[in-house]
Amino acid sequence: MGLATSVLDPSYTGYIFKGWNTAKDGTGVTWDFNTSLMPNNDVTLFAQWKGISHNLVFNINGGDRSTPNSQIIATDDFATSVSNPIRNGYSFVGWNTAPDGSGIAWDFSNTKMPNQDIMLYAIWKLSNNSIANTFSDYSLALAIADAIADGDVNASLTDDMITNCTILNLESKGIVDLREIGKLVNLRQLLLKNNEIMILPPEMRNLINLDYLTLDNQNIFLPTIQYCSFFKLVSPIKNQKGEIVPPKNSSGNYSINGNEIIWYNLDAQIKLLSFTFEDSVVIGNATANYSGTVNQPLTFEKSNDSLSILNISSLPKTGHSVFMFSSIILLTVGSLLSGIGFLKRKNNKDTNK
Repeated sequence: MGLATSVLDPSYTGYIFKGWNTAKDGTGVTWDFNTSLMPNNDVTLFAQWKGISHNLVFNINGGDRSTPNSQIIATDDFATSVSNPIRNGYSFVGWNTAPDGSGIAWDFSNTKMPNQDIMLYAIWKLSNNSIANTFSDYSLALAIADAIADGDVNASLTDDMITNCTILNLESKGIVDLREIGKLVNLRQLLLKNNEIMILPPEMRNLINLDYLTLDNQNIFLPTIQYCSFFKLVSPIKNQKGEIVPPKNSSGNYSINGNEIIWYNLDAQIKLLSFTFEDSVVIGNATANYSGTVNQPLTFEKSNDSLSILNISSLPKTGHSVFMFSSIILLTVGSLLSGIGFLKRKNNKDTNK
């Protein structure tokens, strides 16, 4: 019997070394190299660890505070479950490491604390009956939506509308122009998916109370231009900061250079070019996916409403360059203004839709 020679403390990322023990779970004899005598048999010592503590922060993401702000949890330990937060007009879905729900869904029974601080975001789903049953101004919102969706360019927003409208559902209404929407400063919910919105005007930044927004699946058609085998188009999509949203992808032979998309070796029979776009925008307290498709119709006939100017520029290829014609449409100010009204439905849309 005698004292064992002490050894260097081991290391384990995310943990603090507590000492040695004769049992793996720490329920045996704690070994002290200064006092523990070696028995008359072999002994296996197990390193004992304590997880480093980290902050688990709860972000209610637009809800009402009914949960603690944070917990302190050691690595690999489980957090204590908390009561669900509430939000008027929404159902609570769960907690997630990303504010839009695209991260890791947190399960208090199965998710262990990683070796880092974590912020959890409350994820919400708009209740099916929230618009009709929660908001007393639903009929007002419908009246505003119907008026502007029908293309009434003379429609004005009264003080009553501005003060009382907190929700506006304009999905699938053929909406093009949003410049006047910034007057509805008390909006909490704005539904704009399935429209034709090419530009998010800076006025939308006035919607500081907004906490729910949809902007996905826009379907935009540009004026028809003449066909050419090589074609360059600068993205016409702009977010609320005035920044151009670049093309994401397309079909056929194409390349993307910053905010431009270039098609080349186009089939002589092609009548439509298109590209998709996607951008994450934050307005007020709402985060939305601004996405959709930009369509460029082509024709083999000259148009009386537009002038095509052919510019020669080079298109990089392996070992050589080929030339590309860029078609540029010049529209008169009058024709442009006639196609845009306050949240106006396009003229070729069925007004009974």
